[in-house]
Amino acid sequence: FEFMRIDDEYFIVDINTLERFFGFHDAVRNIATQGITNIDRAQLVVDTEVLTARLDDISFSRKLVRAAKASPVLGVIPNSQVIAFINTHPTLRGKFRLSDDGSQLKLDTKVSQDLFLKILNDDFLQSELTKRYYASLAKDNLEEAMAP
Repeated sequence: FEFMRIDDEYFIVDINTLERFFGFHDAVRNIATQGITNIDRAQLVVDTEVLTARLDDISFSRKLVRAAKASPVLGVIPNSQVIAFINTHPTLRGKFRLSDDGSQLKLDTKVSQDLFLKILNDDFLQSELTKRYYASLAKDNLEEAMAP
């Protein structure tokens, strides 16, 4: 058995089977395409075709889905503030080229594209206590956890 349903829960024994034979890649690609549309609409990137060119890379497409679908940055934080963050963050500074007027990002390398997705996920954090910088996928909202 590759899949099981017990009560209202599904168990997947082999995720690769799901991905190969049940259109999972196509579904991820379609959602990622919508994510690119959202990025394009925000006008933060000069040319989103570079992202479209990487849609066949399922790992990249998954990250793109996560980043563009529910980004706490895209369309929430002004583009000028995102660019200022990139220009001052020690990990990001120098990794991006900007448009001639400095208002948009050029994602002309895989490194800049991958970092851009991390920016959309708000993965770059700084400790208030130690002032150290971190890249973190898991961001538990402490305000929600502490609410009665």
